[in-house]
Amino acid sequence: MNSNYSTVYEDILGTENTFILNDGMDLQILLRGRWFQGSFGLFYVLSEFVKDSEEVFQLTPARFLNNKGERQQNAFFLRNYQLTCEIPIPVFMNGKTDNGLLSVHDDSREPVQPDQKELQITLKIGNHIIRSSGKYGEFFSELGEVNKSLPDECYIQSCLTCRYSLDNPFGISSFANLGCFRNGKEEIIQAKKVRTKKANMMVWDKRVEDVQEIYLCSEYEHDAW
Repeated sequence: MNSNYSTVYEDILGTENTFILNDGMDLQILLRGRWFQGSFGLFYVLSEFVKDSEEVFQLTPARFLNNKGERQQNAFFLRNYQLTCEIPIPVFMNGKTDNGLLSVHDDSREPVQPDQKELQITLKIGNHIIRSSGKYGEFFSELGEVNKSLPDECYIQSCLTCRYSLDNPFGISSFANLGCFRNGKEEIIQAKKVRTKKANMMVWDKRVEDVQEIYLCSEYEHDAW
């Protein structure tokens, strides 16, 4: 299911009201009539579209692995910008589920300022406003920090806090850093009880799919952090 998130984008050419499209797998943002894909801090445009983009965006070469494991330059990252997007998210509070709102601030301006936060997340729920520190710079840890700062018996209801999800033991990506184990529930529960990186690595290949930290499915069960 596709979701659109209201977004304000700003760079040296000005400010634009736009949206981020989330298809459940990837993020895309529409900027000045051009689509960029990727995730927060890592939006890119494919090489064949660079010629029409260089005059209105600041870009830097991106190198990805092809299917032979060879590095090739086939895309360009967007740089020197900042954006803020708003993402609705359910939060369990006061014995029931309420509608929360995440404000995600992606700051890739150059040159980097001493107090600049590469990525910072703010949750608004009821009378509460909770902001991450911005010290991690990637989505999983920033959202996790927000969740841990909620009052007792309150938590974000998404894959982030699901009993059957696991963060990638091989390294943190900027977004969609979780594996879903809904088809191997007992196995992932046992691995989580051990709480070692080795145990997590041993079950990682048995995940059903990679999922986003903000996703929520019908098999969700809360896992107290």
